[in-house]
Amino acid sequence: MLTRIGLQAALPVQACGDEVTLAKPDPALLQLVARRLGLPAAACLVIEDAQHGVSAALAAGMRCIGLRNPHSGEQDLQRAERVMNSHSAILAYLQGERDVQG
Repeated sequence: MLTRIGLQAALPVQACGDEVTLAKPDPALLQLVARRLGLPAAACLVIEDAQHGVSAALAAGMRCIGLRNPHSGEQDLQRAERVMNSHSAILAYLQGERDVQG
């Protein structure tokens, strides 16, 4: 699918739920991605639109931003560090965070 829509080359690693035993909220899939990236969990930021995804990110020791998605229903994203309504709002938040850090 990634090749078909032209994203294969843009993503340095990929992982699929078929590669782990349990689905989210188990953190195994996110931990697999961090290992493939060669990053500690604490260096990863997950953007999630589902409660199970937020739980998985936190269980993996990763930061998580909740993204409200009208196609995902009324998911409880309150455990995420922030809940935002758009990708552009997330980008602005992260850019502001980077500017504060210097």
